[in-house]
Amino acid sequence: MNENFKEFSVLMAIYDKNDPEELREALKTVFDNTILPKQCIIVEDGPINKILKNVINTFQKKYPGVIETISIARNCGLGSALSEGQKYIKYPYVARVDSDDLNEAERFEKQLEVLESDSSIGMVGSYIQEFEDDARLDFRVVPIEHREIFKYAKYKSPMNHMTVMIRTEVLEETGGYRDMLLFEDYDLWLRILHTDWQCRNISEPLVKARISSKMFKRRGGFKYLLCYLKFRVDALKNKRINFWHFISMAFIHSTVIMMPNSLRSNIYSTFLRKTSV
Repeated sequence: MNENFKEFSVLMAIYDKNDPEELREALKTVFDNTILPKQCIIVEDGPINKILKNVINTFQKKYPGVIETISIARNCGLGSALSEGQKYIKYPYVARVDSDDLNEAERFEKQLEVLESDSSIGMVGSYIQEFEDDARLDFRVVPIEHREIFKYAKYKSPMNHMTVMIRTEVLEETGGYRDMLLFEDYDLWLRILHTDWQCRNISEPLVKARISSKMFKRRGGFKYLLCYLKFRVDALKNKRINFWHFISMAFIHSTVIMMPNSLRSNIYSTFLRKTSV
């Protein structure tokens, strides 16, 4: 294994409906980085098709001993899949990677530099730039410093999930990912923010995040609303938010979640995204 491989892990989950070409592109950007993970954990969330397996096998042959697959008998959702995958992390840091997003070439190097230069920082993320097909779209900009991240988290998710790199000991201390359907990331952020660990975001897009109209559709409907309220009630009960945080955002999010998909996508584009950074 050459010197570009460093002691950190990558954690990814896939399922049968993932696009094989998007998975190939995502993995390529992992291994095109300026520094490379010594371990890449891919959790198969339920049985996957042969085409997806072939994509993984190709990278396993190219990077022997690096990619480890963990198979779950039935599809159980992202939170449960990541919870299973985190049990196999070997190294002090773990980077979350989505199976359809593109990582910038210096992503891991820049994030490791932040974590290694300040032992108080437990998690680091970044901005994202969204794209659809070949079109680059808007940016999701998040707070940079811990104080602002902590305040922002009372109302909205302060980290872009597909960008985070976390100290493994932070996952162990907080219990890591758990089964909080559709909100497994935000749930983890709140639990980390209520420890002594500091969090940070890098003020540039280190990941290009693939989006489509299906993304906005998934963020609507009665099922999504119930999952959101379950997550916020848990946060309220455990004093990670107060009653005002709960009731104000419950009203706003319930309205957005239950509106038509086309209107909801316009709300996201207009109020929750920026055209430049």
